[in-house]
Amino acid sequence: MNDTLSRTSPTVMDKIRQHSLPLMGILVGLAAMIHYFAMRGSLWEDELIALTHTFQPLPSFFIEILRNDIHPFFYFLVLKGWMLLSPGSSWWALANSFAVTLLSAVVVYRVGRAISGTSAALWATAIFLLLPTTVWGAANLRMYGLMPAMLVGFWYLNVRFLQQPSRWGGVALVLLGICTAYVHAIAFIFVFFIFLAVAIEQFKVAPRKTFRNWFLLQVVAGITILPLLGTALMRGTEPLPASSWDSIVMILGQTVAGNGGGPYRTILMWAGFVVFLSLLYFALQSKRWRVPVLVIPVGVLLAVYVIGFLGKPIFKSPPFSAALLPFLALGAGAGIAHIMTLPRRLPAAFAATFIVALAAVTIPWSDKLLSFGSYEAAAAEVKKHAVAGDVVIIPHLSVYWGVLFFAEGANWGLPLEVRPPDNQQWRKVTDKLGPELANTLSLLPKTQFVEFNGIKYCVGTDVAACASGARRAWVVDRRSYNNGVEFGQRMAPQKPVYIHELVVTQLLSSEQGQKRFDNPFLSDREIEGQETSY
Repeated sequence: MNDTLSRTSPTVMDKIRQHSLPLMGILVGLAAMIHYFAMRGSLWEDELIALTHTFQPLPSFFIEILRNDIHPFFYFLVLKGWMLLSPGSSWWALANSFAVTLLSAVVVYRVGRAISGTSAALWATAIFLLLPTTVWGAANLRMYGLMPAMLVGFWYLNVRFLQQPSRWGGVALVLLGICTAYVHAIAFIFVFFIFLAVAIEQFKVAPRKTFRNWFLLQVVAGITILPLLGTALMRGTEPLPASSWDSIVMILGQTVAGNGGGPYRTILMWAGFVVFLSLLYFALQSKRWRVPVLVIPVGVLLAVYVIGFLGKPIFKSPPFSAALLPFLALGAGAGIAHIMTLPRRLPAAFAATFIVALAAVTIPWSDKLLSFGSYEAAAAEVKKHAVAGDVVIIPHLSVYWGVLFFAEGANWGLPLEVRPPDNQQWRKVTDKLGPELANTLSLLPKTQFVEFNGIKYCVGTDVAACASGARRAWVVDRRSYNNGVEFGQRMAPQKPVYIHELVVTQLLSSEQGQKRFDNPFLSDREIEGQETSY
């Protein structure tokens, strides 16, 4: 028996040594995620929006998403289920992103192993975990940690169905396709390109009947996705910069580097560009992954580049990074595993050096993307000075949610009930539905304010009724919003307090004041040197 162990142990050790670099990369990537999570500060605006959605009970939760978000429901439904264990805990909410990023890493490994073997799967997982955008997604309360698992899983189910068709496999394929499309406002783009990649790859090799049944399943799933396409066309695009001839560098670079970086933004973009091209080189060494890589990450980004020339720019790093880089990592992992078996040493040395370099920079790189919000500090500023009888006015709904959460906790109210009066467009909708049905669907706001310890928190720009008779008011707004608040009495503003992207202004009742208060808008350059409450 001892002789048997002595003969098998070297084999085990050989395997460990063989996979030492990707295993090192995986450990460093996990350490970077833990480090980034520990460094995280207060929640920022989009995270607070996601958290607030979970406060609305079912079934009106779905109305809340439809009414107050551009993204569809699926991610928020997952988050709502997660929050049942610790309602209102921002750190528990962030832990969801950490958990689903780990799930995505497991999916990358399992799919890589099923398609290309253990060695390729380990390399792919290491690359995926070492990418700064993966680390960023692990501690940001958005859908970007979950998207890789869903999109890679959807691609694999498509391939598996065409190889081993089954009734339940078809059901799972349609359901996962629908859920994947409904995880982000533009996820239908990625779902379409996955369909395209699988169709190109399998058209000549899959049996005709199987391919026809698969195509019909895609049509069924596609019909359910049409509302997303319709809302995207009606909503239009954000005011993003149009493409220029050198935009391809920005698109490829930021896909890896992410947004942010402050003074290091340009350097990180070029570093991301180099990493993207390196991963593409490795991926093209694997025949099995050439079509998926060229159609999904490369095809999508080239399409985005061309669309930008047509005046409809849609590129924003987070969704494209989350959706496309897992496929690039899978292809690169398979390519590196293949390179390591070749007699030529230079490509293998390049691959090893690449992984070591990426592992060395991933923690400082992801630190440059560190996210934090100023809503907790703004709420503390208000709580420090406001007394019974004061009125806190917050014109914008998302800012209102953030300040209320940190000032009074998760039980401040329900987002569908506490809202400013509807605009003309929504009033047309509720008028057509009628008051009874609109109220049943929770589409009619019940109040414009909530009150705690004698302090009113009002939402909206017309607060004449809410702030009537107040001797002192506090206006909290984003400093980049150039808008005003209408009072029903004269109020005189005092010196504003700037807290990063927010500004808190005290106003006193005075005959020398005005009935309209304009937000003290300042640019980034003008804000430098202003005191904050930190």
